[in-house]
Amino acid sequence: MKKKTDAQNNFIVKDTLNIEDLMVNGKLHVAENDYFMLKITNTGKKNTYFNIIELQPDGIITATLPQENSESRELFVKVGQSITPRNFLIAGFYPPYGTEMYKVFATPKPINLTPIITKRSTLTKGSMSDLEKVVLSSYGGTRGSENSSVKKKDSGSTYDLTFIIKDKAK
Repeated sequence: MKKKTDAQNNFIVKDTLNIEDLMVNGKLHVAENDYFMLKITNTGKKNTYFNIIELQPDGIITATLPQENSESRELFVKVGQSITPRNFLIAGFYPPYGTEMYKVFATPKPINLTPIITKRSTLTKGSMSDLEKVVLSSYGGTRGSENSSVKKKDSGSTYDLTFIIKDKAK
């Protein structure tokens, strides 16, 4: 299926579904033919920047947002406002089947978790925020390393979107 775009090259969405129709016993269930766009709402007391990582059913962690050519202003949400990340379409859900999670990180300063997840061995800790250091240290497999906590002066929050990827045959 070809994705339709407008003059600014943004995806055009014509049909929307009630997400409640995809809930089974309180859990969101998705399948191969489901397409989604995310809406990020800042319910906090400070303007925020966000990143999203994906934790797949097979244990693979993927940096979802920012995308390769994203600018930090595209990941910025003012207090009380909502945004739909530009040209970010979740186009179908495929194996591995099972429980998957999108983890949204919101911070007052721009961060980028993508290099930590995709190129963790080539990074230097001196240029990272405390949150980025925590994520990097989680790959080391040890507990209590010197960079395993966020300082109290830093702030941020997380939100988890958990869903079940189901086999369309079932």
